[in-house]
Amino acid sequence: MEKPTVDWRKFSAEWKAKALAEGETEQGSELYPEAGIMRAEDILEEFKTNLRKIKGQNDSQAILNEVESTILKLNELTSSGGLAPDMIETGEREEFCDFIDYWAKDAGLFIEDGDDITADWREW
Repeated sequence: MEKPTVDWRKFSAEWKAKALAEGETEQGSELYPEAGIMRAEDILEEFKTNLRKIKGQNDSQAILNEVESTILKLNELTSSGGLAPDMIETGEREEFCDFIDYWAKDAGLFIEDGDDITADWREW
């Protein structure tokens, strides 16, 4: 599964081009700051890598520990201004959660339909 940030970067470039064409300043034209996208990608890549290491061990708690760690890092990213909390709206939140669910399931975690395994830690 592709990281949601791939689409964010594409959409942000389109948004920026349109904003600049309409006379916005360079500073005010960025929908998703590139530094924030890069940090989010690093966090998600680390999550995938860590889950691949524990895949097949049948250790649900280890998988949930990785989910928690990832969500806390994403919370920090939003609270530090790397990604503004208002930039993570319903669509972005669902993309993050779908990505996390996909890789947690791939590592062996059973997730009931409709369960949000990120809810206990997520602030966005």
